[in-house]
Amino acid sequence: MKKQLCAISFIMLFFAMLASAGAISIMPNSPVDKATITEYTQTFIFSFDEDPTEILNCSIIANNEVVGYRNSLIMRNNNKINLELEEGEYTWYIKCLDESLNEITSATKALTVDVGAEIKEGYQILYNNDGSRSYAMTIAPGQKQVTLPEMKGGENIEIKLGGKIYYLDVVKMGDYIDTTFVEVRDRSTGKTHQMLTPSTIELDFDNDKTIDIALALKNVERGVNAYFTVTPYPSGTQEATPPEGQPTQPPETPPTIPEEQPSQEVPEQEIPEEESQEIPPETGIIPEQGKQAKSNWLIPAIIIIAALIILLIVFSSLKGKKSGKKNPLKDAKKDAKKEMPESEQQPVQQEKFDIIKSNNGRRK
Repeated sequence: MKKQLCAISFIMLFFAMLASAGAISIMPNSPVDKATITEYTQTFIFSFDEDPTEILNCSIIANNEVVGYRNSLIMRNNNKINLELEEGEYTWYIKCLDESLNEITSATKALTVDVGAEIKEGYQILYNNDGSRSYAMTIAPGQKQVTLPEMKGGENIEIKLGGKIYYLDVVKMGDYIDTTFVEVRDRSTGKTHQMLTPSTIELDFDNDKTIDIALALKNVERGVNAYFTVTPYPSGTQEATPPEGQPTQPPETPPTIPEEQPSQEVPEQEIPEEESQEIPPETGIIPEQGKQAKSNWLIPAIIIIAALIILLIVFSSLKGKKSGKKNPLKDAKKDAKKEMPESEQQPVQQEKFDIIKSNNGRRK
């Protein structure tokens, strides 16, 4: 019996040793516990106590949220994860998942991000692979205005704000009527701002209803070089900028309006004819000139009515003559018969009858 118990204990101990030997451990190397970093971007480094052949992926958990991960090329030492954190205090650890879907976690550490005191004013020039330049700056309240060197199409401005980077791309530039223009695209929103020279646009990258920068276009040289100034967090007392795409202009000085002189009464005969015909909108007709105004339109009205009456009379007479027109030859004959006495008319008929009768007698 004792031999059986010893055998069972040995087997259990053996499997326990195997189980303990198979559990891989994660060692967070950087940053150290309770570290304070002065940059938004931080590189987290971790290692394993043996080869992580069965590890599928690893994540960084900060304040109970996944803020970064790595799922390929996981090695035993110096595994790196780059990420950006906003200002604040964090507790973080690394969690990995193996092929059996078992979770492995590291020890928990503390971290503080405080970049406000370490932010340097100005800009940094970064050279891209295509030869273009990027002007990088980290902005904070109270910074002074930054004047950038000439910028060409295809170059950009990098604004680091709250642990994030926002890009302003210079798309193109050229001449426009009597001025010049530049098109700037906000890469985070995809919106293109058209700026005339000179003009200013205000941008709120993080949508917190606070203007983050004021970007002013000062000049465009030969259509290839644009000159900008960047004002971080412009104050509320700053002069209002014109609408997007409109050049800034000095405020117009209002014209001086002379004081009105007291009106003087002018005799009626001295008022010019043009002034006497003016009708103020308030009264309609000037009382003193009511009779004259009536006479001015009454006489032409009478003339027009009389002309219409004359035209109607002439038209009606012409129409009557046309309807009563007769044959002039027939009328002349009838008039001649009427004027001839009966004594003259009868002999002519009788004579005609006698002639016919005598002719008939001769034929017999």
